[in-house]
Amino acid sequence: MHKGDPPAGSPNVYGPDVKHLRVEEAWRKYALPARMASSGAKAGVNVFLRGKLWDLTVEGTALAVREGDTESYPTRDGGGIINVWLPE
Repeated sequence: MHKGDPPAGSPNVYGPDVKHLRVEEAWRKYALPARMASSGAKAGVNVFLRGKLWDLTVEGTALAVREGDTESYPTRDGGGIINVWLPE
């Protein structure tokens, strides 16, 4: 959880989902893809930092959302770039 995220069991998290959803399912249901419509944004990317500089391991799958469609990008060795073409 990140600072500012609602705690598990809050109205933003459906109780039975806690400990039953896989990580990617939870990100799709409660994070960027689910909140895009109410934000007014047309596109967005949810990414995870990793590597020696941050002393972090991979904790999630990158998600790109554009015009209601969500694509996931599985973790790979090495660096990566995700490019989302924005609608005009």
